Amino acid sequence: MPNSNTRSTPEGKNLWAIALLNGLPGNLPSVTGAREATVIGVIFPANRSIR
Repeated sequence: MPNSNTRSTPEGKNLWAIALLNGLPGNLPSVTGAREATVIGVIFPANRSIR
């Protein structure tokens, strides 16, 4: 995209994590053509204890 700037910030990572943990959808069906809004991402529990 000409004349566009993109950058990554720590705040963006935090907002993504908050949305995931609160079950907020991560897509826009009106833009993507998806059938419904869905949560993008999942958290898996560890298989073993962390030392």
